[in-house]
Amino acid sequence: MNRSEIRKTDWRTKHGHANSRLYQTWQDMKQRCYNPKLRNYKHYGERGISVCIEWRNSFEEFSNWATQNGYNDHLVLDRINNDGNYQPDNCQFITPDENKRKTRKSRYLTINGVCKIVSEWAREYGIKKEVLLGRLKRGWTEIDAVTRPVNKYCKTERYYQQKHLKINK
Repeated sequence: MNRSEIRKTDWRTKHGHANSRLYQTWQDMKQRCYNPKLRNYKHYGERGISVCIEWRNSFEEFSNWATQNGYNDHLVLDRINNDGNYQPDNCQFITPDENKRKTRKSRYLTINGVCKIVSEWAREYGIKKEVLLGRLKRGWTEIDAVTRPVNKYCKTERYYQQKHLKINK
């Protein structure tokens, strides 16, 4: 299905939901799979992920399924099998936080037998995610990277303190 076919389907639809979040979700799903000009196409359509015929051709079909499967405006569409297609037996609605945990880019840390993504550990210990990732990149152990306090001095103060100590020695 090319872009013009998608448009033809859309403008003929008389469901009254063109401005709804669910309608935008439906549109975005189709665009990710069938529009090669879209940045995310490489993660969907280029990988062979498609939308089942019933949903591709009918917002009403998608909307009925969504309503029967717990859709609300605070949830996002998720594919259960990340390599599978958009179809009723492979989709569900989850919270945005749950969705972040499921991405292929998420980095997990296990500390004392508890497994969480980096941003969750950072939030729990009150440090910035970027600080935690930087520590791990420099070879810190997972437990030290998460639990050691952040240095209280900024880089400039530390530099001047070290320079001052060298002069006075």
